[in-house]
Amino acid sequence: MFKKWSSYIRACIALFIFIVLVIVMQNLLFFYTSKASSILLQKRFVFVQEVTDVEEEFYSKGIAFDLKKREFFDTSNGWAIKDGQEYSKYGREDAQDSYDKALYSEVSSALLNLKVTPNQIKNANYEIIMSPETLVNKSLYKAKKSPEFEELFMDKEFGFSKVRISFNKDFLPTKIDYFYKGEKGFKCYTKRLYSYPYENEADFEKYLNSYLEHLEEWNKEYEAEREAEKS
Repeated sequence: MFKKWSSYIRACIALFIFIVLVIVMQNLLFFYTSKASSILLQKRFVFVQEVTDVEEEFYSKGIAFDLKKREFFDTSNGWAIKDGQEYSKYGREDAQDSYDKALYSEVSSALLNLKVTPNQIKNANYEIIMSPETLVNKSLYKAKKSPEFEELFMDKEFGFSKVRISFNKDFLPTKIDYFYKGEKGFKCYTKRLYSYPYENEADFEKYLNSYLEHLEEWNKEYEAEREAEKS
């Protein structure tokens, strides 16, 4: 009887050690081989704001993305995409093009092409500085209207020299700064702030649907005003 229990205990200990080793290996693989761009995509839901919105305490202004379903809602400009359908206060474009424009404008190639690992981020004290040349998406150079990141890089007069990306302890970006010659001279300009308020898909969809209802009401009021003007 004692031998049976002894064998059972040894088997349990061996299984426990194996599980611990697997977890340790997974953590090491994540820490040394995962890429920052992949971590952001896996997080899936991100809220992007301009620094002026936060400074002026417009905390609800910004654009929220579901990076997996390619959906968003933009509370600054009255614009959203859900299930491949675009909704807005203004004219409509192809939803696919609209999503890509919003994505590269707000998230930017700087984050979508970022290949640094969690280990590199931690060693840099959660602040990575890189050359924009290593991050730009050259396929966007010939776009009808290139995103700001590519525009700044292509125009040599700006002297766009560095990108600084700040991260939280989960290795997710929280802020992006560009170093270039702007309105206030050659200095660091904070371009976007990133946060992660949505817990899951249901949470994101709740806010998206609420904003679509807001757009619908706005359009009804707008159409009513137009009809009143005609009469």
